[in-house]
Amino acid sequence: MPIRLRFFVVVLLCLMLASARAQTTVEPQVLSIPGAGPPTALLRALADAFNQQHAPHRIEIPQASGMASAVKAALESSALARMPRRLTQDEEKQGLRQIVVARQALVFVTGADVSVTGLSRQQLADAFSGRISTWAEGNYPLYLDAVLIFKAQPQGLARQFLDFIASSAGRAVIEAQGSLPVGKS
Repeated sequence: MPIRLRFFVVVLLCLMLASARAQTTVEPQVLSIPGAGPPTALLRALADAFNQQHAPHRIEIPQASGMASAVKAALESSALARMPRRLTQDEEKQGLRQIVVARQALVFVTGADVSVTGLSRQQLADAFSGRISTWAEGNYPLYLDAVLIFKAQPQGLARQFLDFIASSAGRAVIEAQGSLPVGKS
């Protein structure tokens, strides 16, 4: 075989090999889950565990941006958003769905001379809004749900993350964070 033909064959083989290698390279995917409040630390722990097992893909849990922004993100573009409560009927009417990932306890502690042992959600809302400015008495055990919301059925990386959360490894992370795995809507 002439030298020119050999050179051409070698160059062609190198190009074919480079093309095959480029086609098998996995593009890293990143899924950011915006939203609100208390589920942030729990979901960051779940994301960290997921990311260790699924590199180069990543789940990111950015700083809390509020419940209204979580609903907006789920309605407009985001595959998943996070909230510390279940959806309202109005939000469900807009086509949103939810998965309750875990239940996180909240404990309010007061002085030893206080004997109240229960507090309604309305009383808690009143306290945080300033409508109640002093506590008469009480220890107030409550909980928050860690909820992921979405409009379209989760696909790709979002589906993989939900499957991880439901797995024994995901449930172990939830329990290690002091929360109770729930995993239903």
